[in-house]
Amino acid sequence: MIKINVITGFLGAGKTTLINKLLDELLEKEKVAIVENDYGDVAIDTEKLSKKGLTVKGLNYGCICCSNKMDFIETLNQLSKASYDRILVEPSGIFTMSEIKSVFNELKSTYVLESVITLVNVGMYFKFIDKFKLFVENQIAYADTIVLNRIDESVEEVSKHIGLLNPDAVFVQDELSYDLLTASRRKPFFEMNHHVHPDASTKTYELNGDYTLEDIKERLLSIRLNDQVIRIKGYLSGYEIQYVSGEFDIYESDVKDNKLSVIGWDLDDDLFNG
Repeated sequence: MIKINVITGFLGAGKTTLINKLLDELLEKEKVAIVENDYGDVAIDTEKLSKKGLTVKGLNYGCICCSNKMDFIETLNQLSKASYDRILVEPSGIFTMSEIKSVFNELKSTYVLESVITLVNVGMYFKFIDKFKLFVENQIAYADTIVLNRIDESVEEVSKHIGLLNPDAVFVQDELSYDLLTASRRKPFFEMNHHVHPDASTKTYELNGDYTLEDIKERLLSIRLNDQVIRIKGYLSGYEIQYVSGEFDIYESDVKDNKLSVIGWDLDDDLFNG
């Protein structure tokens, strides 16, 4: 049987960063492949993980819990023929674990779901709960392990709230080792009555021209004011941009593409040039 770990968390929680931290130890023990799912079509995370020489299957522009479910099943069927010990699945941030139950039932002769790990951005937790309750609570309710990330002074209050949603979960902050993957599931899937993605849309922007670091910061600060954008990630003039609900990081990058994937509401063509 091939083991599967689902590493989930709402947009910008740090899933790819966690996988990168675990891989060095993991690759010494097992043959591993990764299935990377992104709601948009800018495959930053797939590119980062592929640099480690791994097999990384990217399923973009849709979610494996609904529109990309059949592609997900086909991908797992293909990987099952290649003698992997473990598959790490990183779903889209707007993913509900309950909706993927049928996939694991269909493939139970080949795969065993070893654990579900949910990352929580502590600093953004209550903002996300307020706006995206279904997704955040669903990801927490199905978790075997909760990894608290981007911790601030609200960590105790956040931990208590999560404990009410999932009293059986194990909480982790710094102990990011191979053992994190091998915790067995303690509870079965339960049924949800409905599945709805937020009424947000995804838009890809391919931009012309050169942007300085100050240009990029100024535009992101302007975007933050109207509260219409949940997520931006991509590349612009040699910088990698990571934006989540008003908070952003900008990194130098060797990638020279001017391409951004944006999730939000009422996204117009001039969002980044306005």
